Amino acid sequence: MFKSKFPLIVIGILAVGLLFASSLAAADATQVRVKVDKANVRESPSLTAPVVASVDKGKVLKVFEKSDEWYLVQLPDDKTGYIHQFVVDEVAGGEAVEAGAPAAAEDLGKVRIKVEKANVRQAAQMEAPVVGGASRGDVFDVLEKAGEWYLIALPDGTKGYVHQFVVDEVGEGAAAGEEIAPTPEETQPVKRPAARPPVRTTAPKVKTAKGDTFSMFLARVGYFLSSDSQAKDIYKDGMVFGGEIRFGGKSLGGWIEGNYRSATGKLSFTQEETKMSVMAAEAGLLYRFAMDNLNPYLGGGAGMYMFNEKSDALGEAKKSSFGFCVLGGVTYFLGSSLAIDARIKWSTCSMKPADYDINVGGITVGAGLGIRF
Repeated sequence: MFKSKFPLIVIGILAVGLLFASSLAAADATQVRVKVDKANVRESPSLTAPVVASVDKGKVLKVFEKSDEWYLVQLPDDKTGYIHQFVVDEVAGGEAVEAGAPAAAEDLGKVRIKVEKANVRQAAQMEAPVVGGASRGDVFDVLEKAGEWYLIALPDGTKGYVHQFVVDEVGEGAAAGEEIAPTPEETQPVKRPAARPPVRTTAPKVKTAKGDTFSMFLARVGYFLSSDSQAKDIYKDGMVFGGEIRFGGKSLGGWIEGNYRSATGKLSFTQEETKMSVMAAEAGLLYRFAMDNLNPYLGGGAGMYMFNEKSDALGEAKKSSFGFCVLGGVTYFLGSSLAIDARIKWSTCSMKPADYDINVGGITVGAGLGIRF
């Protein structure tokens, strides 16, 4: 009979041991209770992670594990998520706690805004959207603290985070609008800058080169781009040479120029050689912008253009006609006498040397070397 009861006794002892061990494990199991009005439960242990649920103050949640400052908890709908240690209190598993029972409110103190305007953000990070603002002297209850951030509630009920750099922690009796004691730096007398010498309001006189004159002789060379397509096909573009006499004072002056260009080509139909030359005598006015040794200028004028074309097949054709031109450039004086000049000139002159029309004008881009007198 003893032998028959022995297995039953062993089984009973083992069952009691397992129940006792499970009760001890349950006693050691960790729970947390929410200590703020609303606590966010997030998808992962990060303040920037998506919120999966919000839990009311006093709710007790089962903890599966702890990772640094975060608890992995079970929600009432059996979902899981992470909650930060700043918004909960640990509750021993063996302690009798009614789930959802209100906990004694923990006073986290108050903060007062110490800058003129402070941003209140949606999350505890500088990149989070701004949900509101607070002014210097405003006092708020701290709902939770997350690292360097305080969770507060604005007068309209909006909750958000302010950074510790823009607030001071204050006592329980602090009230909004209370005057803030000035800092030692603010009580120091304002240091006025030392008196500065009077600023000269008159513009300095522009210095020009010695002699302050635009009068000079120039030897010129340039590259001519014909505006007549038929002449361009036969004679192409080419070099032009000439000389200029420029005269004038500080601003307004005049110019006289002579130039010459020649070219050899082939007639379009017979492919026989033909030669042409254009001699021009031009004159006009210039307006000078004197800026130290650098002198930009604009001008215009008229001229006589003398055209000559000769070929064995067609003979010789001559024609002279008036045209006009506009130009612009810049002169740089190297010392008191020597000058270099860069210029672009557009000219036009249409004529009929024989049974064809031609425009001997075009664009000339060139340079000159001058001596001032």
